[in-house]
Amino acid sequence: MRMWMVAPRILCRKHLLGEHVEIHMLVGTMKKGHSLKGYIANNLIEPWAIIQRHNDLANEMINRGYRHLSPISSMQVNTLLMSYPYELKDVRVDVRASTFELFRRCNECSNRH
Repeated sequence: MRMWMVAPRILCRKHLLGEHVEIHMLVGTMKKGHSLKGYIANNLIEPWAIIQRHNDLANEMINRGYRHLSPISSMQVNTLLMSYPYELKDVRVDVRASTFELFRRCNECSNRH
């Protein structure tokens, strides 16, 4: 699971929809009480940004004419986050490194930039 944290307008269809699904998977992982340490250690997620990122991705999906039918409850996510150790919550994805990796992997995303 990964949160690219780049401007959603830059993401190609595959990466836009993929990140959206992965956010839902991340919430499912949290519901099961699984550790987020590996995702944090590998600079892949920003737990406290889950709701805002989901909303940003959903808005971009709608702007492109895609249907978005899977809201996420901010109250539920915030409650889940409260059960994790503090050191896992206050982290940020390195957007510069994430952007570089995204563009390395995907010419379409790079061209959209």
